[in-house]
Amino acid sequence: MSQERLDKISLRVSPPVDSVPCPDCGTAVGYYDEVNSTHFVCPKCLVLFQVEDGKPTKRIVEFKKQFRVQPALPIGSTGAFRGRTWRVLGVLHCYEAKDQTARWLEYVLREEKTGEAAQLAVYDGHWTFIEPAKSGFDIERARPARDTIVTDPADGTVYSIYHQYSPRLAAAIGEFDWNPTDDSTLNIWEFIAPPRMLVGEAAPGAKVPNAWYRAEHVDADELAAAFGVSRQDLGKRTGVGAIQPAPGEEDSGLLLKLAVGLAALAIVVFLGLQMLRPDKVVMRQYYATQPELSPETGIPVIGGAGRPIVSESFDVEGPTALSVVLTAEITNSWLEVGATLVNDQTGQTYEFVEAPEYYEGLDGGENWTEGSREVQATLGGIPAGRYHFNFSPYSDGGKPTGFQVIVMENTPLTSNLIVVLVIILIWPVIQVLRRRNHEQQRWYNSEFTPDE
Repeated sequence: MSQERLDKISLRVSPPVDSVPCPDCGTAVGYYDEVNSTHFVCPKCLVLFQVEDGKPTKRIVEFKKQFRVQPALPIGSTGAFRGRTWRVLGVLHCYEAKDQTARWLEYVLREEKTGEAAQLAVYDGHWTFIEPAKSGFDIERARPARDTIVTDPADGTVYSIYHQYSPRLAAAIGEFDWNPTDDSTLNIWEFIAPPRMLVGEAAPGAKVPNAWYRAEHVDADELAAAFGVSRQDLGKRTGVGAIQPAPGEEDSGLLLKLAVGLAALAIVVFLGLQMLRPDKVVMRQYYATQPELSPETGIPVIGGAGRPIVSESFDVEGPTALSVVLTAEITNSWLEVGATLVNDQTGQTYEFVEAPEYYEGLDGGENWTEGSREVQATLGGIPAGRYHFNFSPYSDGGKPTGFQVIVMENTPLTSNLIVVLVIILIWPVIQVLRRRNHEQQRWYNSEFTPDE
């Protein structure tokens, strides 16, 4: 930590009100809560000892130097946090009895005006603010155990069981109003409804918790600003915390309402335009292909392309989309038609090729069909004007084939509506997938993973 940061923190750390001597090394151990504190840890030799009026100092345990606590929030520092001013009195370095790699720090806080107690816990860079609950809760046990819940009678929130463990104390620093080594006898239940948690503590032999706490996720940036420390000093966050809010969780309701509203508006506009400008037939013609003639002999060329066909001109009230429906008189055959829409005034062209094919037969006593005699093409963004079609038909074997062409304007482009809806919904869908992945990572560290 830089000297500049230390200078800033020192402004928030007032001198202890008094001190008590360490029974081992004699170091003066300062403290801030002269009314309630009874247990102290020597910062030099890491001995935990008890001091009570009228009783001799009692040495309890000496913590191993390798577990010496280096708090990001120094002992004695104060922070204006969520409308109240809190002072850091002590820090506990804890781990789970069944998994010594699961380690965390608990900062013991005292509210300056009222003397109320609270804690800040940090695990893998995820911070949680913990206060005693004003009342207890009933555990609704279930089989399987992962379905065990607690319902908060205050607001009906359902908390799902997340973790159950017994803590152990590796080291400590500061002052406490209880013997922190006694926590090693507790059994802990954690129930979550992110970003909140209910924590139950059960004494040895107790089947249900006899003490409850309310916990809430705290953003490290908020905490750094409150205590005047660097965000970097509060540690790097790893993985997903037990009650870490999902990305976009705060705005998810608003985002969903906005997406649904925009989607509904797009559909209304689409349908409204169809009512104002219904589709209309602008051309309906029947044609028959004529075989290509040899320029030398004038005799039809076997297998050659059909002679070009020019349609009558028709008017288009654009800009609009044209739907071209081509129906061919074919059976067990095909017809390929190259079509060019030509603006009579400007010569601008729009081209497409369609090839209907239709086959039918009898197989094993059952009729079958394949393909279709009718095909459809859509030309979008056609300006107003007078137009005609140039058709270049090519039939199976060059044989004469009849086909009908129907051209309609103001064709509804459903694809445009689909594109708009996809654009509107793509971000909400991404957020849903992100939250789903977030939840899967959250429950990865729990032995009570919900059944999906």
